[in-house]
Amino acid sequence: MTEATTTATPTAYLLTVRGIVQGVGFRPFVWRLATDCHVTGSVRNGCTGVEIRIEGEPTATASFIDRLPREAPPLSRIDSFEVESTLATRAESFTIEASNRASVVTIRPSVDLPICDACLAELFDPSDRRYRYPFLNCTNCGPRYSIIDHMPYDRTSTVMSSFELCSQCRNEYKSPSDRRYHAQPTACPACGPAAWLEGDEEPTTDTIDVVNHAAQLVLAGKILAVKGLGGFHLACDATNNDAVMRLRQRKRRPDKPLAIMVPSLEAARHLADINDAAASALLDSSRPIVVVPTRADNCLARSVAPGHDTVGIMIAYTPLHHLLLHDCGRALVMTSGNPAGAPICATNDEAREALGAIADCLLLHNRQIRRRCDDGIVLAAHVGAPTVVVRRARGSVPQRVSLPTATDVPRLAVGGQQKSTIAFAINDQAYLSTHLGDLDHPAARRWFDETIGDFGKLLNVTPAAVACDLHPDYASTRWAEQSGLPIERVQHHHAHFAGVLAEHGYRDRALGLMLDGTGWGTDGTIWGGELLCGDSADSTRVGWLRPFMLPGGETAIVEPWRMLVSVLHEADCYNAELFPAAVRNAARQLHDMIPQIRYPIRTSSTGRLWDAIGVLLTGRTRTTYDAQAAIELEQLAMAGTPTAEESSSAAVTGEIDWRPLVAELVSRYRRGEDRSQLARWWHDRFATLVVSAATAARSATGLSTIALSGGVMMNRLLVARLVGQLSKQSFAVLQHRAVPPNDGGLAYGQLVATIARSALCV
Repeated sequence: MTEATTTATPTAYLLTVRGIVQGVGFRPFVWRLATDCHVTGSVRNGCTGVEIRIEGEPTATASFIDRLPREAPPLSRIDSFEVESTLATRAESFTIEASNRASVVTIRPSVDLPICDACLAELFDPSDRRYRYPFLNCTNCGPRYSIIDHMPYDRTSTVMSSFELCSQCRNEYKSPSDRRYHAQPTACPACGPAAWLEGDEEPTTDTIDVVNHAAQLVLAGKILAVKGLGGFHLACDATNNDAVMRLRQRKRRPDKPLAIMVPSLEAARHLADINDAAASALLDSSRPIVVVPTRADNCLARSVAPGHDTVGIMIAYTPLHHLLLHDCGRALVMTSGNPAGAPICATNDEAREALGAIADCLLLHNRQIRRRCDDGIVLAAHVGAPTVVVRRARGSVPQRVSLPTATDVPRLAVGGQQKSTIAFAINDQAYLSTHLGDLDHPAARRWFDETIGDFGKLLNVTPAAVACDLHPDYASTRWAEQSGLPIERVQHHHAHFAGVLAEHGYRDRALGLMLDGTGWGTDGTIWGGELLCGDSADSTRVGWLRPFMLPGGETAIVEPWRMLVSVLHEADCYNAELFPAAVRNAARQLHDMIPQIRYPIRTSSTGRLWDAIGVLLTGRTRTTYDAQAAIELEQLAMAGTPTAEESSSAAVTGEIDWRPLVAELVSRYRRGEDRSQLARWWHDRFATLVVSAATAARSATGLSTIALSGGVMMNRLLVARLVGQLSKQSFAVLQHRAVPPNDGGLAYGQLVATIARSALCV
């Protein structure tokens, strides 16, 4: 409480601040500002935002109103700031009052935050009472989204309600001048959560010592399951090749690169080449995994990212992680704690059951994780290509993404089948869920169902309509059909297209180059290499890759040699000697069968075309993770040198014929040209081919703005070439900023499209 002097005729105002203003130190900020401006009154968390009442001399209240939005806490985000005159009550002080729970909650929750510098200093200060305490936090850091039961955000509304504050913590919690004032997860060793180790022959239960004990096990080559902020990690020594290989074997993840965790940006620079954009991404408050080029002299085990000249690095974001890294003194593998295909484990019992056969020991604690949230992934900027969000997850959810047009009613979008996310539209904001995985897995489908209910409850929204993909067999589409809500179906590639336009606030007509794996087309065939023309509401296909057969359907994704058979057959340059010996006979048999297939499945998929070229140039005949052959093709191309730009003779709208490129590539390959150079040639020439088609579409439509999206747009080498050539042709190029170009962005695009269509009907 602070004392302030008021005039005989004070001015008084009611202020309502909406946005991200709870869980970010907003009320103590207001208290300090009121003290500095010499105004009286009160502040409290309301159900629509932060409610403030001030009164004092006119110059004092004017100063308060002017400074509040300019000096708001860095973690806050003010969406609206309303000021209304009221009658003065001659309050004698400024107070922080209890939250108002009387009306409907429309305030939105904050994201989980990484440990701040002040708490990190305390963590390693032997004189501090929270020395080496794995769960210390303050108003500026710690869990939010992962521990909230409901809004408003108070301790009683979180999982921390079961931990009664000790007298010292209570004094900090109640003091507006303390940085732990109303830090809802605050705790100390005397009153807070505790950690323990299970599975070791000498179990340790002392919270202060348990992390050091776990570190010694990791240094001895053990695999550790670690309960973190939004779920479990599987950890091991990233410099121990044997330990990493055991982790791969037990998790059944033979090839896909593993993420590593380091304590600081400086530590990351010892392992990888970190440019300014990568550094900014690593230090972002979401602390994502950032894929960056490795240094030749790094000390990482070769099995961390086999065959890759990049590595996924994240900086530690919890006190527990920092302690573990400090005690190990080296980088650690920190990969998602889940069996292959299943969601990340979030409870101790889940971890015991699902990770017990993978990890040697489990580092557990008793702070509940209310909603699981995996680590986000970002591709660092490459020459000519921007930073790309691959996966929105912990630290980014539930951040809003703006919509260009406000929705008339609350809406839900359920995305696609792979890289599933859901999203709600409320007014002019979209709220995207965390990455939910692939809905082929039963556990992922259960999580999908749970998230729709939980996310809607947390946001206090009941949708009036649901948007989904056209594909009839997607689990998300079936959910929409069974929801009882009015359904609005959005074609897969149009959703990608609408999403890019919306991120830029672009409302006019444009061209869209959508390159991805597969998506159900409006004609009932499988699309994946599309040139669109339209706006957020609707679009038409003005160009597409020449379709080719998809032999074996989904099997061809796991066995991409089938795609090479199809592509070579279509290009009339099949030769059995182009196939690795292990699949040569099977390839010959499939090729002989093609003319006999009465009802072939055909596709214009860029992803499947690139799989085929990946098999030819890398020898990859079977994949163990999504787009492996295409990713390895990009890695191979990185070693090649850029080729001279050439014009394409395919400057026509309609079908984009890739067959001459394949025929020339095969001819060069059979002459024995360097494979990395051929991979680079393919990237460059394919870019030229589709840019030529875009140029022809511009001539036909008069449109010179083009949006790029689809999973293939995560190929930084291809994107750099595309953007370079399109820019030289005077196109204005739009790319994703906050939403993934892969299917993780579909739900956002579905919302944009349905809102745009609704606006046309008004």
